[in-house]
Amino acid sequence: MNFDSKSVASSSTGSGTSRMYQKKDRGPIAAIACSTCRTRKQKCDERKPTCGFCEKKGLDCFYGDPVPTKKDKSLVELLEIVKNINDNTSQIPQLFAQLQNMQISVPSSSQSEDSGDDASSTSTLKAQGRPTPKPSQQVPYRYASAVTKMMAWPAVRQKLEDVQPKIPNLQSAFREPDFPSELFHQQGQDRRLPRGGLETASYHERISLGFPMEGPLPQLTVMSYATLVDRVNTYFDTFNRIHPVLDRQYFMEKILQDVIGSEFEENAASTLVCLVLALAEVALVGGSGGAFAAFEDHPVGEPVRTTNDLEFRPPGILFFNEARRRLGFSMTECALENVQMYILAGNSAELRSVRGDQIRRAFWYCSIMETGLHLELDLPLTGLEKLEASMQLPTFSAYAHTEDASLSQSIHNDRRSNCGEIFLHQISLRNLGVKIHKSLRRILGGSTSRSNWNSPDLADSLEDLVGDLASQLDQWHTSLPSVLHWDRTQHLDAFQASFPVLDPQVPDQHFYAPPTLYTADAMEGLQSAPMLGYLHDSLYTNSNDVLEAILRSRFYHLEYLLFRPFVYKALHTRAENLTETDLSATKRFLEACLLWPIILPPAAQHKRMIPCLYFWSQNILGILIFLHLSATHPTLFQIRQSRCDSTFDEAANMTITQGINWLRGLKDEDSSTRWCWTIVQGLYPDRPIMQQ
Repeated sequence: MNFDSKSVASSSTGSGTSRMYQKKDRGPIAAIACSTCRTRKQKCDERKPTCGFCEKKGLDCFYGDPVPTKKDKSLVELLEIVKNINDNTSQIPQLFAQLQNMQISVPSSSQSEDSGDDASSTSTLKAQGRPTPKPSQQVPYRYASAVTKMMAWPAVRQKLEDVQPKIPNLQSAFREPDFPSELFHQQGQDRRLPRGGLETASYHERISLGFPMEGPLPQLTVMSYATLVDRVNTYFDTFNRIHPVLDRQYFMEKILQDVIGSEFEENAASTLVCLVLALAEVALVGGSGGAFAAFEDHPVGEPVRTTNDLEFRPPGILFFNEARRRLGFSMTECALENVQMYILAGNSAELRSVRGDQIRRAFWYCSIMETGLHLELDLPLTGLEKLEASMQLPTFSAYAHTEDASLSQSIHNDRRSNCGEIFLHQISLRNLGVKIHKSLRRILGGSTSRSNWNSPDLADSLEDLVGDLASQLDQWHTSLPSVLHWDRTQHLDAFQASFPVLDPQVPDQHFYAPPTLYTADAMEGLQSAPMLGYLHDSLYTNSNDVLEAILRSRFYHLEYLLFRPFVYKALHTRAENLTETDLSATKRFLEACLLWPIILPPAAQHKRMIPCLYFWSQNILGILIFLHLSATHPTLFQIRQSRCDSTFDEAANMTITQGINWLRGLKDEDSSTRWCWTIVQGLYPDRPIMQQ
């Protein structure tokens, strides 16, 4: 048989290639080798419990754990995915129930606001019989310092929506994210200030300021020097002790003299003097215990007239308008000098000059005010906080030696009033407040993230954080000098001893001089002569009471803010699931709501001297809401009854009465307080004070 050589070669090559790619299958690779064979790097027969080599040599045979293969790892991952799917699907019924509960408790915008259950007042409601909230109803907590944000808590919102009759404009607080700012900007919009200056002075105003009754129109340049000095001293003995921005000696010896010498020309110094005179007139009315315009001279028991029936002419408006006229000239003049003035305004060398201490006072006062607005309105900061590290605290050092005996005595009285020391403690309290706010926002997520109360890590972190900050608050209180220290444990005794409690139903009670000294009736028949020394020196100490009331109330506000997250947990968790820390923190929160000195006399009678009334009115509303919940919500009521002492009910009742009275005194003059009043009317309809 003949064979083609090429075919033979091809066949030979093909068979070789076939043998190359068709190797004999190896047996199963040893999955486990004993440690001895691994060390020898020899094959192990894998017999158990002892392999052949170890048995022959009489050695201990040990097999390690098998190394997982790629197939094994894939199988483990698949099993883990299946397990996660099972876990998630098992939670679907619980999530569905939670969504249903949220639909019930948070009505949509299309739902009518006329639905809801009746709610009686705190004084009559009892907590027994109300169902305890289920854990499934709990929604994540987001920290916010504003009272309007707190009102959106499910339990609080449900309580407010259940009020009958319905609270007007309530849903705006829940739907509009900028509602607090809008409410704040409504202040004063329903009233326009008159624009007339001294030339529009009334008959009685001419008499009090010493202007002639007939002849040329009153002007600043014809005011007597004695009247100017008396009004300036009134300002420094009242407002400047509460807001220590100006230096008495520098103002009296430098600014006032320059302004008088220039005959009140249109510059910044004249503007400042006019503002001081305006606030002095406010202090004179406030010093008599006079109420706001809507409550002046109306008989007790008669309905209060509306603002439309009253001429809105606040005290000091004449000087305030004179200041506004000059303010436009001094700040908005279109000239090269104004441009140069603003360019050169940042003169750091002034901090080392004789006016440096006044600059530091102004800086820290603005910082305190900005912090309060930031906490309540969540407005962005202006950047002042970036300069704090380089800004020293004020020392209230003397401007220079003075030969004026009267001025020297006034400066001495300022130091005795402790207003400088109180201001420094307010700065330290403000710094602590910023720390509390930032810390709670960081750990509880602020406006960006949501926190889960069921997380043990969160509970432990919050407990440690609040414990540390509470310790710092306590240290601040214990560091106060004896003249400023107060007993925080004796609410009723301490405050009744410090402040004479008056009947809030009688608006014409006064703490200073009799009101008839400055009323229209007292002016009739008097000759044109300035009223000097209207407030006696011994009465100025009451401005110190107002200042101390502000300091103490700010302390209680920080304590109230620090422990408020635990109240959220108490409102939305079963009582048996609360820890000892939760119960203790909620108790301390409730006690922090009691008897803020700012709502008690004499501070409550002198609201004109209190800065940022919006901030205080909002937080007083928050207190009234929580005290109502403490008597109506099952868990809070249980904590109140079992944890708080026997004086709590009496102190809470007094707090409610005085808080309502605070809002009542402002509602006719301030639209934002009027909104707070509508909520209080719904929560406490049966209170006797609500019938006035």
